Amino acid sequence: MEIFQISAKDRRSQNTFIEFPFKLYRNTPQWVPPIKSDMRQVFRPHYAFYQYGEAAFFLAISKSGEVLGRLAVANNHRYNHFHKTKTAFFYYFECIEDDQVANALFAKGFEWVEHQGLDSVLGPKGFTVLDGFGLLIKGFEHRPAFGQAYNPQYYAELIESQGFTKVKDNFSAWVDKSVEVPEKIVRAAELVKKRRGYSVPLFKSKADLRKVVNDIQKLYNES
Repeated sequence: MEIFQISAKDRRSQNTFIEFPFKLYRNTPQWVPPIKSDMRQVFRPHYAFYQYGEAAFFLAISKSGEVLGRLAVANNHRYNHFHKTKTAFFYYFECIEDDQVANALFAKGFEWVEHQGLDSVLGPKGFTVLDGFGLLIKGFEHRPAFGQAYNPQYYAELIESQGFTKVKDNFSAWVDKSVEVPEKIVRAAELVKKRRGYSVPLFKSKADLRKVVNDIQKLYNES
């Protein structure tokens, strides 16, 4: 087995990195595939993250040429400057159920992290604020909610064997559309709307939505 870092000009290996999960999850109906064109952007020099960060991408390849796993590690300079830390992030981890493959991938990743002068690693965590945060540990029979991770059940053991420990739990849930909101909550919501001057707009067209896109963007960014 060989672990190698993908160069910025190696389009073939970049495509291999992108395609690997499609093979890994081919018999998993719950998995929601990423948009390949979006994935390709993370290898482009103009990708927004590289204005304030660095990243490395690794592939695990068997002697016969079979892809066994992948991993990305990143140094977000803005994050470390703001939090006064020396933290790296790992992301895009996908791997067959094999301790040796996971160990070799993370060993290479940790080596890169050390060369960056960083002293801790957090993940899974993507390149942007809400990108790819966390690891699924329960509910594998369900398709994930928007923005939530999906991964094989054995990932938790592979990752924890590298020395990682859980920071916190995040929960998502399915709510059937037939569920009625309790009257007490409805009354409280109406009271808050009246006291604070809130309203809930109803968008009937894309044109209606476009009128408030800038406001939503400003609210999101400032929050």
